[in-house]
Amino acid sequence: MDTPASHHLTDQLDESDYTRQRIEPRPGDQFYLHLLDLRKALDDCRSQQAIQLLDFGCGGSPYRSLFPNAIYHRADYVSMPDLHFKVTTEGTIPDAAAYTYDLVLSTQVLEHVPSPQTYLSEAFRVLKPGGQLVLSTHGSFPDHGCPDDFWRWTADGLATELTRAGFTMKSIRRLTCGPRAVMFLFDQLCFSRTSGFLPRLLSALYRRLRGLTNCIAAHCLSSHAQTCGSSSGSLDICIALIATASKPDA
Repeated sequence: MDTPASHHLTDQLDESDYTRQRIEPRPGDQFYLHLLDLRKALDDCRSQQAIQLLDFGCGGSPYRSLFPNAIYHRADYVSMPDLHFKVTTEGTIPDAAAYTYDLVLSTQVLEHVPSPQTYLSEAFRVLKPGGQLVLSTHGSFPDHGCPDDFWRWTADGLATELTRAGFTMKSIRRLTCGPRAVMFLFDQLCFSRTSGFLPRLLSALYRRLRGLTNCIAAHCLSSHAQTCGSSSGSLDICIALIATASKPDA
């Protein structure tokens, strides 16, 4: 059922700047470091081939341009323009046929679904044998209802859930790690609601320097991506993860 919150979300996803921030993130953007690292990671998955692709939990489909020749189908919980499938509250797509897609793309969706196993099993069902899932989700990202926010993941936990759903793991990487993660969280803190004169003053000063600070952080703080099992050697946290997994051949 559509609600005022879902209509507000639809309006947000329809904004042109929503896509621009994800395809061409700029240092002054709210989630710059995270979106920059996610964009770089997704570059490794882009394809010029005429594949069958399902954007599962598509939102505004900000990464559609990475697959220009794909037969691109969109599925989501909320009413969006040009949806091919409506996702049920359980996380299934009853109208999508099994063994249909070469690639299922899931970007920042898994943390918002009530039953991750139901969602992942449905992604597995609609993939062709040998098909691939590309999935990103959150590690230490701040809570954000869209409209709900249920889960956070470690690399081992995400790999366990994907394997349980039947997938064969290909790779899993942590995004925005270590000192880079600390800088991202500090940036978010400065833009959260603060009380007291000094916190508000410091926040206002930081906002004026945000673009420069983020630009320096992007170039000077490494570890924007780490493979599973590696460590920055200092602070082993990450803002997000990206996994690729495949459906075994029949």
